[in-house]
Amino acid sequence: MKRLYYYITGTVILFGMVIFSTSVGAICGSNKRIKATNAKARELFVTLTARYTKVSEFNNSLEGLDVTATELVTTINNDIVRFEFSKNLVQTVHSGLKHSINIDTNFLILVNYLKDSATAYTNLTLPADFYIEFDALTPTIHTQIAAYNQSATDFNHHLTVFPNSLYVGQRGSFTLLGIENYPLNLPQV
Repeated sequence: MKRLYYYITGTVILFGMVIFSTSVGAICGSNKRIKATNAKARELFVTLTARYTKVSEFNNSLEGLDVTATELVTTINNDIVRFEFSKNLVQTVHSGLKHSINIDTNFLILVNYLKDSATAYTNLTLPADFYIEFDALTPTIHTQIAAYNQSATDFNHHLTVFPNSLYVGQRGSFTLLGIENYPLNLPQV
């Protein structure tokens, strides 16, 4: 009878140790991945900030726009303000990266719209090196998006693997960014 008691007690202790060690591993692994993803997100945020300075320069050079172009410029400018403000709200910049998706989608729509309506926008005056400077940022952004997405995918996968999903599965996953809105050469208006 005493022996059975020791077996049961030993099994319970062993089971408790396994649960404790897997929870610690899941939480520590999650925290490590969050830290790495946040670092990649901040690097990308800084580069996108330089891009949006150029986007604002582009928007400021537009005059006499029709309703469609005016709405796009207003939306882009409002999202840039939210993007910039997001770095002040929290330690991470993930909310800003979500705004960047809207900014870049609308900016590419605007540029293509202006290109298709080029005869109506002959007064667009940009510095001669605008497109060169703007396009020079794109390879860096592609590289940083790839690094961020790899880190975010690693974190998102970590959340779904058993037994991690029991301990950290309720944490929100990171949004992945696409590069479809970052053509190597911006269409010239």
